Amino acid sequence: LLRESESRYRSLYEKTPEMLHSIDGTGRLISISDHWLATLGYARDEVLGRRSVEFLTEESRRYATEDVLPAFMRTGERKDVEYRFVKKNGEVIDTLLSATSEHAAEGNMVRSLAVVTDITSRKRSEEALKESEEKFRLIFDNANDGILLIDKESMKFEIGNRKICEMLGYSKEEL
Repeated sequence: LLRESESRYRSLYEKTPEMLHSIDGTGRLISISDHWLATLGYARDEVLGRRSVEFLTEESRRYATEDVLPAFMRTGERKDVEYRFVKKNGEVIDTLLSATSEHAAEGNMVRSLAVVTDITSRKRSEEALKESEEKFRLIFDNANDGILLIDKESMKFEIGNRKICEMLGYSKEEL
């Protein structure tokens, strides 16, 4: 019964449609989901036993080593940590990691469970939106015509460009 239960748990862990990994108290990977492997392009035997930080960019590795992992080892929990993982082919992906851990009676961490979500598309969309907003802002602010946006509900000025400020004799803050 114990072997059957263990097998069901292992299958559930490995087959979940999310990137999961577990580390031991030294930060070495002891378990990885199939989705983690497929996303990063590795085989299980290439990953098990290696330090989890080896799969991060240099900047994320430094952040993990100096900040996140020491705090995690003490508290046993981290939520929404942004890391950049490096796939086997060299491609970098943006992720959000949340983890919890099991501690022994004497307080040291035995193992963890981390859920890693690929947020690369979201980050790219945010960057594209930011670039678009910046382009809009440049066009808006430098237009030769006065432009004023008014809130439909309150009928108050929301924002005006440089030209409308000149035309009305007010600063942007006063508008």
